[in-house]
Amino acid sequence: MNHFKSRLDIVKLALNELGLNVELYWENNSVEDTHSFIPTSAISGEGLSDLMMYLCRMGQTTEREKL
Repeated sequence: MNHFKSRLDIVKLALNELGLNVELYWENNSVEDTHSFIPTSAISGEGLSDLMMYLCRMGQTTEREKL
């Protein structure tokens, strides 16, 4: 877990330098101001179910008017 946290801090810093305010999706309390970061693995597929769940939830809540 310590390796994940250190890599996450590096990625968050790089995205913040580009002007993007990001937070892990399970810690993001302000979806209007902050982009949700959903970690996934292309090798094992871990996190893809979380990504699909988050996209479905966005479609049902925040993006309902645009659909």
